[in-house]
Amino acid sequence: MKALVTCSLFFSAAIIYVLNVISSRSSKRPPSPRGWLPLLGHTPYLLSPSCHLTMRKWANELGSVFLLNILTKPCYVISKADLAARVLSTRGPDRFRKAPQVYDPSLELTFGAPTLFNDCKEDEPYQAFRKGLAPAFSDKSMRAVYPVIRDVAQRLKARWQALALMADPSKQGEALDVSPWMQRCFLDIIGAAGFAKDFNALEGGHSSIFQVVHDAILVYDRRSVQPLEAPLCRLLPMLPIAREANRAMAEVRETFSGFLDEFKARGPPDVNDTRIWAQLMRVKDPQTGGPFPDTLIKGNIAILLIAGYDTSSWTSTWALYDIARSPDCQRRIKRELHEAGLLQVPGQPAARPLEWSDLNLPYFNAVLKESMRLHPVAGIGTVRVAPKNMELEGFPIRKGDLLWVPIDAVHNSVHNFTDPTIFDPARWLPETSNSSDKKASAASSSCPNGTASNGPDQGAAQQTLMPSASSPPQLSSSSTACGCPFAPKATRTGQAGAQSKSMLPFSDGPRNCIGLNFAYASVRTVLLSLLASFWFELGDDLKDHTLVEASQSLVLVVQSGIPIKLHLKQHEAPEQSVRTP
Repeated sequence: MKALVTCSLFFSAAIIYVLNVISSRSSKRPPSPRGWLPLLGHTPYLLSPSCHLTMRKWANELGSVFLLNILTKPCYVISKADLAARVLSTRGPDRFRKAPQVYDPSLELTFGAPTLFNDCKEDEPYQAFRKGLAPAFSDKSMRAVYPVIRDVAQRLKARWQALALMADPSKQGEALDVSPWMQRCFLDIIGAAGFAKDFNALEGGHSSIFQVVHDAILVYDRRSVQPLEAPLCRLLPMLPIAREANRAMAEVRETFSGFLDEFKARGPPDVNDTRIWAQLMRVKDPQTGGPFPDTLIKGNIAILLIAGYDTSSWTSTWALYDIARSPDCQRRIKRELHEAGLLQVPGQPAARPLEWSDLNLPYFNAVLKESMRLHPVAGIGTVRVAPKNMELEGFPIRKGDLLWVPIDAVHNSVHNFTDPTIFDPARWLPETSNSSDKKASAASSSCPNGTASNGPDQGAAQQTLMPSASSPPQLSSSSTACGCPFAPKATRTGQAGAQSKSMLPFSDGPRNCIGLNFAYASVRTVLLSLLASFWFELGDDLKDHTLVEASQSLVLVVQSGIPIKLHLKQHEAPEQSVRTP
């Protein structure tokens, strides 16, 4: 009898689920990808390390809004720039909070404590840490720590110069694996400039932290694509995979607990010190007036350090790859550096030191921005929860439904950008964008699915284009002339009327990346220091760009499955004139 009751309940639940799915599929709804499976929905497709590429493909095929079923949960995927901006930027009680079912698994990396990254409630602790850490990432603070960032960049350059000039003939001409060096470099940068810690990773010191973080990330990544692993390990802790995971997480806890003990031992930070560690020590619980529990502080230390160096290292790695595969772009950067007095050519007078003002070199920044469009390291984006019943492009959305903004799909969508697969830094230059936008906009108006391009700097627009706190979450827009509600006009610089929201490398709105100023300052400093001294060429395994793109995998950030190995050459004297592309 008990078995009969159990079977009856199971089949009843299955019937209710199927009826709900049929009902939702028969009502007015966005298109869905093929391959829907009973009970599982589209979940198997999302457990792949290359799921961001799948989302990009679906967005281009189905339009800028489409529907997934993640197990029994409907999830609306949004790659339309203006609509994505509203989801990310709405403030107040109707804001779209992060989805706990997506972010809670990362609590294992942060001592079980909600942090700036994975806090889904946005209550007092989150607000206190967000506000308390803001001064650490201000323009004033970045200028103060800039000499530290530049010194680390110079150390990396010196290491690469030593490798390029090695006397061992067997090493001559060997391509250099960029990513591991970048990881060491940015660990040293965030250590020194953010936490006043000298990891000396570039010189081979503190190698244990790499292993600690690497092992923990592998556990988290594996569990994100194998959701049954965590409960299985809790049930059977004697399994080898459970012991390995427990060891990795224990080392994470020990490492970052040691960091906090060190910060406390320093005593109260100097009043003029606004680095990350100092601001963390100043954050107070508004309820008690005292410090927050150690777990909250350690969790934020962990996520700021791990995310900070991992994202910046791969942003820089992808940028050097894109520059190396585009010789004309690299020649123009070389000319820009030469005209600024920054190019180092053997046999010529030493170049002047890189200064804070040099970080705004226009063509170099256009190249970096285009690389960040093509390869956003946070490409998986963010998943939010609908705060109430509403309409999305004319489709009914229920409170609690998931809304997914995949940043890679936004950046590479034919519905936002003309020719999105083409590496075209000129799209970000004022002298070319205006005329091209007019042509692209005219072309997209006759295309049922739109075509593609890019958008102006998101960072500058955040403060001026944010919807007001009183704006209701009305998520609708008009249909196009072709009758398809999924084809906003694409231009060379992003969706027409929403260019500033078509570039989202650091997300947008009140939950954007708090460290974007730190990232920009450090990435630009490192890249300019290297480009001033070296000419880069692709290694043999990188000659097929299609294979490199297809090899992308998501391990917290978007990485290349093929090692980014580049040849380093010393600069020759620049040509007297360079043809502008």
